[in-house]
Amino acid sequence: MYLHLLLRSLTERKSRTAIPFVAVMVGAALVTALVGVSLDMTEKMTRELRAYGANLAIVPDSGETQPSTGAVQEDLPDRLLAAFHRLDQRGALVGYVPYLYGVVQVNGVTVALAGTRFDQARRVYPYWGVTGRWGRDTDADAMVGTNAARRLGLRPGDRFIAEAGDEGRSQEFQVAGVVATGASEDEQMFVPLRFAQPLLNRPERISLVAASVIGGNDRVLAVGRDIVAQTPAARAQPIRRVAASEGRLLRRITVLVGVVTSVTLVAVLLCVMTTMTAAVVERQREIGLLKAMGAENRSISLLLLGEVGTIGLGGGLAGCGLGLLLCQAIEQSAFGSSLTIRPLVFPAVIGLAVGLSVLAGLIPVRRATAIDPAVILRGE
Repeated sequence: MYLHLLLRSLTERKSRTAIPFVAVMVGAALVTALVGVSLDMTEKMTRELRAYGANLAIVPDSGETQPSTGAVQEDLPDRLLAAFHRLDQRGALVGYVPYLYGVVQVNGVTVALAGTRFDQARRVYPYWGVTGRWGRDTDADAMVGTNAARRLGLRPGDRFIAEAGDEGRSQEFQVAGVVATGASEDEQMFVPLRFAQPLLNRPERISLVAASVIGGNDRVLAVGRDIVAQTPAARAQPIRRVAASEGRLLRRITVLVGVVTSVTLVAVLLCVMTTMTAAVVERQREIGLLKAMGAENRSISLLLLGEVGTIGLGGGLAGCGLGLLLCQAIEQSAFGSSLTIRPLVFPAVIGLAVGLSVLAGLIPVRRATAIDPAVILRGE
C-alpha cells in the first residue's frame, strides 16, 4: 500500500516532481565535478608546479650549502641516495638530483664542476634550455653552462680534458649539450657523478641533494625529516619560496571548491524545500482525507519523506553521471588527460543528495502533520 501511494504521488504530479529532481541532479552534478576535479587537480597541479624545480635540499648538518652557489663545507655519504630512490619508487618525488661540487682546470681556465645524475636532473629541471642533447650517466658526457662554454670555447660535440688536484688526476669528457638557465648553472660544468667522484678524489661522497617532492609544504617537511632520520649528518633545508607558494595555491583552491560546493548545496536545499512546501499546500485536501480515514502523522511523514528521498536518490544518480562527464571535460581541457576515477565519490554524493533532500522535506512534513482534517474537509 505504501509503495503504491508513493509511486502514484510521484507519477501524478510530474511537474512538481521534476523541479526538485532537476535541482538535485544539477547540484549533485556540480558537487561530483567539483570534488572529482579538486581531488585529481591537487595531484596533477602539484606535478605541474614541480616543473619549476626542487623544493627541498638535503645538505651537510654543519654546512650552509646552497644548491644555487655550490658553497660546500662538508660532504654527505652517497648512500643516502637509497632513501631518495625508495621515495621515488613510491611516487613521492618527481625526482632527486645529487650534486658533488668541485673546481677543475680546463685548458688552463678554472671552472666550477658539478657531478650529478642527468636522468634525475632532466626530471627536476625540465625548464633548462639545452642546446645539443642531455648527457648520459653511463658515458663521459658533460653539459656546460652557457657562460662557461663561452669562456672555454666549447660547443656540443667538442672534447676536453678536466684536471683536478695536485696529483694530476684528469678525465676526458665530450660536450653533450650547452645549458642555459639564467641562473648560477650557466657558470658551471655538469658531468656524471660516477666520473666526478674519482676526478675530485671524493669517492662515495656528495655535496647535497636537491629533490622535487610531490605535495605542499607539510609534505616537503615530512620527507625532509624522514631523510634526516636516516642520515644524522644531514639537514633538511626546504626551498620555502617554492614549497610555501605551492601550498598556499593548493589551499586556496581547496577553499574555493568548498565555498562553491556549500553554496550549491544551500541552493538545492532551498529549492527542494520551497517546492515541497508548495506541494503540501496543494495537497491539503488529500492529506486531510488520509487523516480522516485514520492515517497517523507517522504514516503521512513517511509518505512525504519517501517521496522526497526518492527524488533525491534519482537526482543523485543522474547527477553523478552528468558530473562524471563534466569532470572528464574539465580534465581534458585543463590537463589534457583523462580523469582518475575515485569510486568513493559517487556513493558519497548520492548519500548527500538523499540526505539533503530528506532534510529539505522536514519543514513541509511538519506543516503536513499540523493539518486539521476537519477544517480542511469543511473547505475552510
